[in-house]
Amino acid sequence: MNKKHTGLVFDIQRFSLHDGPGIRTTVFLKGCNLNCLWCHNPEGKSNKRQLKYLDEKCILCKKCENACKFNVHYLSENKHFVNFNSCVLCESCVRTCPSKALEIVGIEYSAEEIMDIVSKDEAFFGDDGGVSFSGGEPLNQDNFLLDLLKSAKKRNYTTCVDTCGYNLWESYEKIIPFTDYILYDIKGINQAKHIEATSKDNNLILDNLKKLNKYNKKIFIRIPLIVNYSSSESEVQLMADFIKDIKVEAVTLMPYHTLGRSKYEMLGYEAAPVFDKPSKIEMEKYTKIFQDKGIKIIK
Repeated sequence: MNKKHTGLVFDIQRFSLHDGPGIRTTVFLKGCNLNCLWCHNPEGKSNKRQLKYLDEKCILCKKCENACKFNVHYLSENKHFVNFNSCVLCESCVRTCPSKALEIVGIEYSAEEIMDIVSKDEAFFGDDGGVSFSGGEPLNQDNFLLDLLKSAKKRNYTTCVDTCGYNLWESYEKIIPFTDYILYDIKGINQAKHIEATSKDNNLILDNLKKLNKYNKKIFIRIPLIVNYSSSESEVQLMADFIKDIKVEAVTLMPYHTLGRSKYEMLGYEAAPVFDKPSKIEMEKYTKIFQDKGIKIIK
């Protein structure tokens, strides 16, 4: 009898238009091996459940301070301080908060429970849409992801996996038979810059993409363009030279944005740095570099 796994999910986004072809429901799994400086989903960094505090909802009632036995909450002079490091996730503060300013990020689900939620959207999928799995990095929970993909296929949904590429090849081998589309991130070719930006080198990422290229899968490359890291003509040339030898459906160039920065403080993380955004002229130049090598660009 095959073992059924459960996994931690931090969000389920309905009617998604940017996580694969068509209209899709995207399931976000917790945990990631990279630590990108510009990460816009900090809820996905940790592979554990976390406390989240939404300051704009707090009414300073002190009920959380009175309920918590671990001194996580301290209210003084119309300010709510949260000691995230002391939190043991007992959830007493969450249960007592009348304004829903406190919540736990990360809910444990089985694959079938997730698919029952996804099924509410299947009328919108049509021929191209379906279910996508993102994160964090979904392959950090590879056994759970495999259960999700198998369950989705039983319901005849097209499947899409959004990956940073930094996982053992054995994890990819397991999911390939049940995956229709792959969204694959490339954050740069320059090794030193990649380590500085993500905390890891890119050897495994590039090697896994080469291996995936041997399978008949529709691969879409996504490239975040960050000034001083990936947003330079020389770096874009290197990425285009690498990708032109890979069989990909298309490349999406994603200029830096600040979406998600506000969530860092909510989770007790240090504020994320702010980067410059590539100009419209630079974006046009980068697009042409790929197109001149016969690589399709989509937004």
